Amino acid sequence: MVSYKVTVVTKTSVHSAFGSPIYIQLIGNEDSSDVTILKPGDDVPVDPDNYALFQAGQTDVFDIDTKSIDEINQIKIGFCETGFVDGWSPHYIAIENSSTNKNSYYVHDGDFRKWKGGILTLSVSNNAPPDPQGAINIIMGPILGCRALSIENEYEVCVLIVTSKNEATLPPVTFTYVTADQSKSSNGRSCDAIVIAESKDKTLWRYDWSVPWDNTQEGTCTYTLPDGRSFDCCIQSQRSAPRFTFGSCAGLTADDEIKDHPNRNIMWLHMRNEHESQPVHLMVMAGDQVYADSVITQCPSLVKWSNLSREERETAPLTDEMKDEIDEYFFNLYCTRWREPEPAWMYARVPSIMMWDDHEIIDGYGSRKMCPVFDGIYDAGRKYMLLFQLRCLRDVDLMKGDMDLHLNHCNTWLNPWPGHDERDLPLSYYVRFGNTAFLMLDTRSERTPTRILSDDSWTRVTKCLDSIEGVEHMFIIVGVPPIFPSMDIPYTVLRIIPGVQESEDDLMDHWGVLDDRQKERDWFFSIMVKFSEKKKTRVSVLSGDVHLACWGKLHTESGIVINMPTSSAIVNKPPTKIAVPYLYLASYNKSVDIPGVGKAVMSMPPVGKENSKCTFLVTQNFMTFSPATTNKGKLAYNSRLIGKPDDLFISGSIAKPRVITNYIGPFELEKPTPTAKCCVIV
Repeated sequence: MVSYKVTVVTKTSVHSAFGSPIYIQLIGNEDSSDVTILKPGDDVPVDPDNYALFQAGQTDVFDIDTKSIDEINQIKIGFCETGFVDGWSPHYIAIENSSTNKNSYYVHDGDFRKWKGGILTLSVSNNAPPDPQGAINIIMGPILGCRALSIENEYEVCVLIVTSKNEATLPPVTFTYVTADQSKSSNGRSCDAIVIAESKDKTLWRYDWSVPWDNTQEGTCTYTLPDGRSFDCCIQSQRSAPRFTFGSCAGLTADDEIKDHPNRNIMWLHMRNEHESQPVHLMVMAGDQVYADSVITQCPSLVKWSNLSREERETAPLTDEMKDEIDEYFFNLYCTRWREPEPAWMYARVPSIMMWDDHEIIDGYGSRKMCPVFDGIYDAGRKYMLLFQLRCLRDVDLMKGDMDLHLNHCNTWLNPWPGHDERDLPLSYYVRFGNTAFLMLDTRSERTPTRILSDDSWTRVTKCLDSIEGVEHMFIIVGVPPIFPSMDIPYTVLRIIPGVQESEDDLMDHWGVLDDRQKERDWFFSIMVKFSEKKKTRVSVLSGDVHLACWGKLHTESGIVINMPTSSAIVNKPPTKIAVPYLYLASYNKSVDIPGVGKAVMSMPPVGKENSKCTFLVTQNFMTFSPATTNKGKLAYNSRLIGKPDDLFISGSIAKPRVITNYIGPFELEKPTPTAKCCVIV
């Protein structure tokens, strides 16, 4: 055995090395070393668990012991476990044989196309290269977003990246666009990068550009960032409905849980596999894309505040010191979580539309008693939700206006532009893709212990739906499922037992836990049913929050059926086994009087065809929705519920997930059908 000193000089780094080890192999003329993980030694003067390896401009030194290699002609370096290499580029690697003191150097020219299957192979060079000049230090990104589908037959996209603050300007993004049959192609450059936010040491940039939006052909947009990385994005035709993924709850509540769950992003790997098998056009996220609950423990001024008595906390003012720390916390939170390689792979390749829920602020916001400090956390959470999830400027002209719906124009606020000085205006918006549309309802901004949306917001929802023509399928996204087992029993118990307010917050979020909330839920049902009847449009409601998958259904006497799939969580933990029995105690088939509609039945049928007697999938999961056409030419959607397998890896590869399929047909009147007895898949 021989000791080698391995020096890695990083040029570009968007990769978060925490929890995703990098490996190296030394290759000689006739022999090769073992594949060895690069990790800091015991003499590194930092906490090894939290040491940020392989950052841009950084030099990291490692000692490895392996078999002696006479002449190291090549090395292989990469992420052997997952193949995620987007955003990490070594400038060079130096290898020193501690027995002979011989040095050899292996240089990378920054071409990301040389990565093969997560491995970069480098040949020996005679001398160490000079330090990289002019390298752009991209810390996070790209995050690909759909800006609008314009009436000028252009698909408008954007990309967010975060750089170090010393970047004064950035070169444009270049792109090519080719239709599936290669009959049409174009290329171009983005607009100049726009600075949309800054922190103490980072800058958030946005690029905007448009590609042709073909009537009948899908297309591929390949865009290249200034650091040389290229990504492909699949864009549906104007006349086709989008294939999309759906998920929620993409994080863990406490920071100390992260190191205890190294495979927490396993379902992002499965989503990647689904996308590579059949590319999706859109990623729909229903809330809790990040978890900001640790803001209380990560901001020193809030730690002091949390040590006050309950009465003192409720009246303590929000100080300037708190504001500064909270603002910096949120900026860093998005950078840290969204640069994790598994979700970053999807965010770079699939445009997303998102709506927030409580954890982008703090657990239970709106359903618990508020105070000045919580309101300050809300303001910061809202600001960064607009910046990162909706990719907005405060004065963006594209999304101004009240109800400016024009043909296929896709992105419209339900309220006047909700700038930061209008803190109480909800962030609901409407997105249309041909004959499919998404109504993203903000059920958090106006939430109180007794209400979810204001009367004004429900009026605007009705006005939006009344203005829509030609949509065959409307997906309405809300945070919490409108149909779910009754929480009356656990809520009553938690109201009696002191010291369980955290769990009480989660239960208080549900639509059916109080009489006022039930009335509001029934009004929501009324709006959907009337819209479906009037416009002959299929309506489905997608939700998350509850950390399991299920399928609710509303069936009116007139034959209107509204399906309500729930998918949660793609990362967070499922409910504990102690909580699962409460699902059995609830009533799954309830009659409801819908205002202006009449009698209807709320039910929870089996979650899919493969499990005809099972109602709940209690594990991490996400869903895919693929459009289909009936023999009468009507739009339908096939769904696939992708659940985490019991064994995560088999023979070094990720195991096949659980797959449960379902179907949402076109608009048509249906007769009520009996629902199977419910059970739980754990």
